Amino acid sequence: MSFISSTKDARIDAILTGMSLQLPLAQGLIQDEVCPAHTVYAESDKYFVFDRVSAKDYDINVGLGAEINQFKQELSKDSYSVEEYGIGTSIANRIIKNSHDQVDLEESGVESIREIVDLGRERRVATLIQTVANWTGTTAITAAWNGSSADIEGDMDAATQKFHKQAGIMANTVVISLAVFRAVIAYLRSKPSAMSYGDYRKVEWGQSYSGVAEQLRGLFGIDRWIVGMQIRDTAELGKAFVGEYVWTDTVTLLYIKKDAGRKDKTALKTFRYQDMVIRKRADEAKRSLIVEGTHLVDEKVVAKTLGLTLTAALG
Repeated sequence: MSFISSTKDARIDAILTGMSLQLPLAQGLIQDEVCPAHTVYAESDKYFVFDRVSAKDYDINVGLGAEINQFKQELSKDSYSVEEYGIGTSIANRIIKNSHDQVDLEESGVESIREIVDLGRERRVATLIQTVANWTGTTAITAAWNGSSADIEGDMDAATQKFHKQAGIMANTVVISLAVFRAVIAYLRSKPSAMSYGDYRKVEWGQSYSGVAEQLRGLFGIDRWIVGMQIRDTAELGKAFVGEYVWTDTVTLLYIKKDAGRKDKTALKTFRYQDMVIRKRADEAKRSLIVEGTHLVDEKVVAKTLGLTLTAALG
């Protein structure tokens, strides 16, 4: 059995890298649905920022013999800069020698690496979306959605109208937590005229295991309802598990285009310079094989006008 001798000699393992890229996101992760990846070819560069120059009320009447009116077109730009995120795990040489399948040990390590790195990205995306200051608009909830005085239809109607006025286009995505989603279902259950008993139970699960309630589209006029369900352990290392939801009771309306190009409208993007890469090296001091996984990304709000928050949806 041969080992790489030092950290500087760590090498990319093509097989494990390929395996890591084939792994699906864990259940409850919605990062790819709400902050889709856009491949870039430099670690830092500029990107176009969506504006609403075409929505202005220009004088387009051209008088006889008059010079046509003009507007000044300036492409607004901002910059991204990727960061490296990653983690490693060690497999003791004794465990490897005692194992019937070293590859299985390494693959198990890669699966855990992907889960940890993906959870980190989920938390960063959740922070971006749930930070009120990141968006142009905010509106107040009439009454807690899990209370007897809730008016979810009225709240959503006001929010969608406000979004339309600030963005010039309609929101196509609502991002909520599992707790808020349950409150919405309970609200609809109390209003049989809104949805039938069978309808509210029909929740479709997307490829990334995000809960997408398509049946809500007709009632609230927004295409996608994305439900974040991820749990994180907030206990100190070595302590008993303490679960906490990554997604809070903030409701966020967004316009998201999953395959957005350089100039397309979308609220958020993940600028991805390097997808997950798995490296292996030997740690002679620890008498272990180290398996590491890293990627280089930058998650950004790229259009403040394409987001609106309803805060404190639950009482």
